[in-house]
Amino acid sequence: MRTSNEFDRVFRQGRMYSSARMMVFVERSDSTKLGFAASRKLGSAPSRNRAKRKLRELVRDHSERIPTGRHLVMLAKPGFDRRRYGELAEEFLGLLTQIRRTS
Repeated sequence: MRTSNEFDRVFRQGRMYSSARMMVFVERSDSTKLGFAASRKLGSAPSRNRAKRKLRELVRDHSERIPTGRHLVMLAKPGFDRRRYGELAEEFLGLLTQIRRTS
C-alpha cells in the first residue's frame, strides 16, 4: 500500500487485531497488499523507521503464513522497538493465528 487513502480505508473498514506491541488491521479484498505504520508515540523518525523495518522483516520471514485476499496494515505500538526479534515474531504469529481463525 502506498497512498494514505488506502491506509485510511483499511483503518476505517478493516478489522483490528492487537497484541502488546503491534496491531494489524485486516480488510477483505481481491488482492493481497501490505502496509506498515509506526505510531509517533514510538519517538523520533529514526525509531519509527527502525520499527517499520522490523515489521517488514517479520512479514518477509513469515510470508507463507499471511492469508491471501486481504489488505493488511501493520502498526507498531510504543515499546515495539525495544523488543527482541524473537518476542515480536511470537506476537506476530499469534496475530496471524487470530486472523486465520476469525476471517
